[in-house]
Amino acid sequence: MTTQGVGVHSISSVLARAKTGGYDGTDALYSLAFYHQHGFYVKRDMGKAEILFIHLAQKGELGAKGQCHVHGWGGHRKNENEARRCWVRGAMEKNDMYSTLLLALHYQTKEETKMKSVELFKRAAYRKCTQAKYWLGYFYATGYGVDTDLVKAVEYYKESAKEGWPVSMHSLAICYQHGRVGKVDVQEAIANFQRAADAGYPPSVKALEKLRIPYSPRALEEVDITTVVSPEAIAAAAPPSPIPIGSPNMPRAVQSPPSARRSTTLGVGDAEKNLHLANRSRTLSHVTAAQSPLADSRTGGMAQGSPAGNRAHSFSTANPVQRPTAASHPADVPQTPPPRNRAHTIGAANVDQTPPAACRQADAAQTPPLTSPSQDIERARESVRKRKRESEQLDDLLASVQEKFKQAEKEREKLENENKELKEKLESAVRSWKDAEERLQAALSTEAETQKKLESALFISEVKNVASMAELKVLYNRAKELMAAIDERRDQLHEEAVAAARRGTRKK
Repeated sequence: MTTQGVGVHSISSVLARAKTGGYDGTDALYSLAFYHQHGFYVKRDMGKAEILFIHLAQKGELGAKGQCHVHGWGGHRKNENEARRCWVRGAMEKNDMYSTLLLALHYQTKEETKMKSVELFKRAAYRKCTQAKYWLGYFYATGYGVDTDLVKAVEYYKESAKEGWPVSMHSLAICYQHGRVGKVDVQEAIANFQRAADAGYPPSVKALEKLRIPYSPRALEEVDITTVVSPEAIAAAAPPSPIPIGSPNMPRAVQSPPSARRSTTLGVGDAEKNLHLANRSRTLSHVTAAQSPLADSRTGGMAQGSPAGNRAHSFSTANPVQRPTAASHPADVPQTPPPRNRAHTIGAANVDQTPPAACRQADAAQTPPLTSPSQDIERARESVRKRKRESEQLDDLLASVQEKFKQAEKEREKLENENKELKEKLESAVRSWKDAEERLQAALSTEAETQKKLESALFISEVKNVASMAELKVLYNRAKELMAAIDERRDQLHEEAVAAARRGTRKK
């Protein structure tokens, strides 16, 4: 996302970067996924976005893995809590920019966590995330979670638009159109509207229509992503092939007869209500078949096709209703085959015999263990409490990380201020050095002029012979003293300049 400016780089260059691998390749793959998801620069295709996110998740990207959990892609369980855990791990443990962005976008969808998203967007923008820069521009423009600052808003919009995010181009065009910062600039507004419209952002197309600017929509590209994703990702995104009826891979609820499947569609209350009746009916059928002489006349003496025979058969083969557990779906609950009808399997001559031990053991194995509703409710409550504790721990962890991030921001601002002060002191020391050098040059010029005057005076004295030798010696000594004073003054100025330069370097 840091270099996804397709206004500068074409889609082909993004594809080329996606093949390189490493951080730059991962960044390009995320860009392609977001472009296909939103329909920016390419035709909107959720299938290709799904493949790209699955490919990134298979590479170990927690941001993409969370996105797969949101939509249930690539065999990942569709669960927002799992997605949030992936994003929190990526943002807090690995400092992943895209996990931070997606966690912030997730928090934006809920009223109670919207304010948390501001710090996360700041963190992602600090890592050069293009979408996060747009959101910070929006926050500064509207004053949401921060002080209103239109100058900062436009700066963030410009950075994000330069990197190719169409929504930022549209927002920047509105700022130019209404003169939010500075004068109204219609030409810049139209140019940014056109850039966003070329990228496939519909509100910019409508804005150009309102301004009555002739515009023909640019055809979006079709991208072949098979060169940048793994075959495993394509296979994971493919819809499952239909299973033929009667196949061993078909769920048991589909293989079972309709009478057996009906038990799985009952509600929890219906299952608990009918379980006792079903077990009792099966027990009564065994007692009737083994002890009652009436069994011969009702079952053994009647054909199974008769109404009485069917009634006895359905009564004796009542299937105990299974209560689906919280961890299973009704279609995945294994179906217990109906117990055999003793009245039909035991002949009329064997009616007085009790059911064999093997049959009793089979019936006991077929009867599911009973669980009371209070136990199930307690388990569900414990699961909810556990999830709540995990959520609170994650929130505490996020709060502590946000606090550390604020402290780091303060330290960074403090270091920037100290650096600024040192820079100012260095500039002052350099100016002092230049002033000392100029004074030294002036002293040297004065010395040269004085020497010239002395030589001229000596020459004139010799030529005109207007003074004695003693006077000339006095004059010479005075000139010598003047030269010594000049030399001493020059050395003093030089030492002062060197000391000032050393003090400035030491402070730096």
